[in-house]
Amino acid sequence: RARAAFQIIWRSVACACLALIAYHGYFLVQRLSGQPLTSVPISKGFMFASVPIGCALVLVYELGRIFIEFKVLRTGLDPHHDRNAARTSFIVETHRD
Repeated sequence: RARAAFQIIWRSVACACLALIAYHGYFLVQRLSGQPLTSVPISKGFMFASVPIGCALVLVYELGRIFIEFKVLRTGLDPHHDRNAARTSFIVETHRD
């Protein structure tokens, strides 16, 4: 449970950083969207749009991991690191009526 609590704190800090980068990246893309690239006639915003989009995707993943860590903190069982718990939960879920 101590590891789960540490993971929640650590992942929350990462989420805050990702949200900050995505927020500022969004405004950077808006600012650069009116400028064309030198080599091809498309906006610079397309090139820099990967930063806020990538941060948003990783943010969604990290929020999902925080949700899993809250489950581990509540139950004390980690299905990803405890093979017996993972096997048991698989058996229970596949044999439900």
